[in-house]
Amino acid sequence: MINELSAVSRTVGLLINEKKTVVMMTARPAPVLLNGAALPIVEEFVYLGHRVSFDGNPAVDLQRRIRSAWAAFNRHYDFFVNRNVAMKHKRRVYESCVEPAFLYSAETWILRQRDLSRLIVTQRKMMRRMVGVTLLDRRTNEWLANVVKLRDLRLRATHRKWNWARSLALMDKDRWAVRLAEWRPWTRRRQPGRPKQRWRDELCELMGEGWMRVAEDQPALWRSNFKRRFETILTAQ
Repeated sequence: MINELSAVSRTVGLLINEKKTVVMMTARPAPVLLNGAALPIVEEFVYLGHRVSFDGNPAVDLQRRIRSAWAAFNRHYDFFVNRNVAMKHKRRVYESCVEPAFLYSAETWILRQRDLSRLIVTQRKMMRRMVGVTLLDRRTNEWLANVVKLRDLRLRATHRKWNWARSLALMDKDRWAVRLAEWRPWTRRRQPGRPKQRWRDELCELMGEGWMRVAEDQPALWRSNFKRRFETILTAQ
């Protein structure tokens, strides 16, 4: 199949780069050849900045986003720590350069409480550097937020996820995005122990299995649950 894909692609001027192509299988690994060369079989890979793996551990992908955000922050480090630059200018550069690096692919995140905590802790570290204070100065988080006035990353990530969830609910139900969001591996027996948290669990906790119907037919209830979710995040400091 992959060689057929390669042959058809060549007819329209597209080539498969063997050095950038990997294979991930759910079944027993078997050699996959492309033009006679075996492609590497992996258990995880990065696609468009998002980590795809068997374990589906959201903490690993979140850590990649945090590293990317720090890289973006450090590119403008001298600007952020400059005491002569007004905070409104620092805030604008942060929201243009650093926040997008933080929240790239946030729509697909499994927003566990400990992951949200990691987001806000990292953001507060950056805020302290922008203001020029340390933990030894004993400034409260409320004081820091009032001085810098950055948008709370936890709320921004949740907002993007819920917006995407409602867009899914309004799509045609035959779209692949919808079918994958609601897919259940009924033929596979669940492993013993507590199941891993899924992308949709946050929505089901507030609205049940019919969260898509709520998003589609009851916008007022959807907004009410959205507000409840925000309040839960803010109270879990």
